[in-house]
Amino acid sequence: MDYFDFDLHLSTAANGYRARATNAQGANVSADFALPFSDQDIEILMLRVGRARKNRALGRGSADMQAALNFGAKLFDTVFAGEVLALWRSSLHSIPFGQGLRVRVFLTDTPDLLDLPWEFLYDKQLNRFVAMSNKTPLVRYPALPTPVRPFALQLPLRILAMISDPIDAVTLDAELEWRNLQTALSALQARGLVILERLDTPTYSALQRKLRNEYHVFHFVGHGGLSERTNEGVLVFTDEQGRAQDVGALKLAHLFGDCDSLRLVLLNACEGARSTRQDPFASVAASLVQREIPAVVAMQFEISDQAALQFSNEFYTTLAEGNAVDTAMSEARKAIWGVNDLEWGTPVLYMRAPDGVIFDLTPQTDLSGFRKPERSHAPEPKIVAPPPPKIKIPSRLTNKAGQEMILIPAGEFLMGTTDAEAKRIIQQYGKDWEAYVRWEQPQHTVYLDTFYISRYPVTNAEYKKFKADWEIPNGKEKHPVVNVSWNDAAAYCEWAGGRLPTEAEWEKAASWDDAKKIKRIYPWEGAFDKNKCNTSESGIRDTTPVGKYSPMGDSFYGVGDMAGNVWEWCADWYDENYYQNSPRENPRNDTPGQYRVLRGAAFFDAAVNARCAFRVGFFPGDRFVLIGFRVAVPPA
Repeated sequence: MDYFDFDLHLSTAANGYRARATNAQGANVSADFALPFSDQDIEILMLRVGRARKNRALGRGSADMQAALNFGAKLFDTVFAGEVLALWRSSLHSIPFGQGLRVRVFLTDTPDLLDLPWEFLYDKQLNRFVAMSNKTPLVRYPALPTPVRPFALQLPLRILAMISDPIDAVTLDAELEWRNLQTALSALQARGLVILERLDTPTYSALQRKLRNEYHVFHFVGHGGLSERTNEGVLVFTDEQGRAQDVGALKLAHLFGDCDSLRLVLLNACEGARSTRQDPFASVAASLVQREIPAVVAMQFEISDQAALQFSNEFYTTLAEGNAVDTAMSEARKAIWGVNDLEWGTPVLYMRAPDGVIFDLTPQTDLSGFRKPERSHAPEPKIVAPPPPKIKIPSRLTNKAGQEMILIPAGEFLMGTTDAEAKRIIQQYGKDWEAYVRWEQPQHTVYLDTFYISRYPVTNAEYKKFKADWEIPNGKEKHPVVNVSWNDAAAYCEWAGGRLPTEAEWEKAASWDDAKKIKRIYPWEGAFDKNKCNTSESGIRDTTPVGKYSPMGDSFYGVGDMAGNVWEWCADWYDENYYQNSPRENPRNDTPGQYRVLRGAAFFDAAVNARCAFRVGFFPGDRFVLIGFRVAVPPA
């Protein structure tokens, strides 16, 4: 979305403060005001709002929410008064359809107002919080002499995460924080839009070395605050012995300021936005923006795990789609609002990019529209029943690793999605799905030789037979193994006497009804059923033992767990346009690219991702908590 600016400059005046407003057309007005709150009023509000972290999902209309609304309305009525209010109304009414009005709050001259939660500004006439709408995003905009330019990059967005949990500080559940961040970004990673990497050693020196590589986002989870000794904001790293080490805003600014590719810092740390009443750049967030980091997101209160999960998911998704960072903030606020009516006001955006664009994205995949391939206009192919095999081979066998293998007989099947099904998906899920279904088209006839495929994904217990030092999570011996790269999976398959299935083999085993000669949308007959697979609709939010949904969730051939639970590696390199000219017989894309094919969806994904035809790519060298695999072998 494109924005016009509405700048609100705050300064001191004889009897309090002055608000000077300027719109994109150059109109300039001002009004003096006095804060209608005492220090005690503000402190009480901070305690009530900060208390939100104690609750995982506050109810709508909660007393704390009403307190924040009353505060926001009183602050709005005080600052947006007289001619400032008139200019605000006229600016809103004059913006063209489809565009927005960005509110840039300049607080450099009034550092004593920095700790006010401006994000709760509430316009009673519009009956909405200003910062909640992507039509009127609110950013804190330091008055600095030079704006920054967007950084040209090609997706994926590279995010470096650092989770600091010193042994002598209040304990964080670092692994839970890491899993939450992985979960929040799993869909983006599966689509190849994001790479998430963790800095294993949360020390200053380790971060310095890591930042010599190209990263676009730094995501910090840990403790923060305001140092009484130096009067500056700090983040709490660890030293080489794992003890707490305060790293001040100035030192951090010098560290990040030399990283040209780093365009965004997200601080999930208590009081990362806190400043002093004397220095507007004392906080970590403001100091980093001062040092030419285009945008910094910090928390003005502690944030609950659930709110952080919702925020990260929607924020990075909106950003990776090429939107401005303030648009991403508004969308992320709404995502938090969906589960929690108060914590959406916790994140604060400091920005110095004049138009909110911190990345000049050149997507590797075309997400702009749905282009039907010419081949999809051809008549639907006629399916010919396979000739009976000349040699009787067993329908099931056991491979060298002891896994049950299911026979998939030679013959033709339909691969991909029909035009009618593609249209239905777009109508149901929106235009964002036009690109995805295009990658599943055209539907075409494929002939495959006979092969066997393991009935279930490889489990932790089975993988440990191959890798003796594999640590099995408690009680998950029969759960599918995850956190294995494509190369790890391929090595296991070779050890077991087989290989990874091609994506054509995987799709036939999952979708083809060999009796009726029809293609199923899900492995079972009929519509989606959350009782037949482990997807987000089940609400489990973790892997389940393989076979839990058998036989009701099995495919025609009796292959289980092919919808949900974990994504599964396939042998092919991923190419969204591969179906345009793929071979008719035994297709396998061996042309090297950036990604390998994933199929089947995971417990975090929705039903639409668990369709048998859905296909995405992922980096073959990465290991991820949602990705496993199964084995294929040719007949003896």
